[in-house]
Amino acid sequence: MALRIALSGFAALIVAMGIGRFAFTPQVPLMIAEHQFSLTGAGLVAAINYLGYLCGAYDAMRATRHVERRLWLGVWGAMALTLLSALAQDEWTHGALRFVIGWASGWAMVLVAARTNER
Repeated sequence: MALRIALSGFAALIVAMGIGRFAFTPQVPLMIAEHQFSLTGAGLVAAINYLGYLCGAYDAMRATRHVERRLWLGVWGAMALTLLSALAQDEWTHGALRFVIGWASGWAMVLVAARTNER
């Protein structure tokens, strides 16, 4: 049972952090080359993403209600919004999406670790 819980937590973190965080990073040089971003704009989008992580992790840390719902929204939200970010055309839209993706990933990161350790 313990191995199953650990593997499910591992898989959830792979989805939330792997897709939500690391799917964007290799695309940045291509976006800069295609003039979707400037170098400064890419840095601002990354900073906005980290602000989303901070807000999501802080919110998850203080969560007392709807914890399981937030966990699932964090995992599935990071994945779905990362797919949706393919349609974004400018830095502001990417920034807004990356903030929400960061928030969802922050939820998932904190809540998966808490839930796995609790069980």
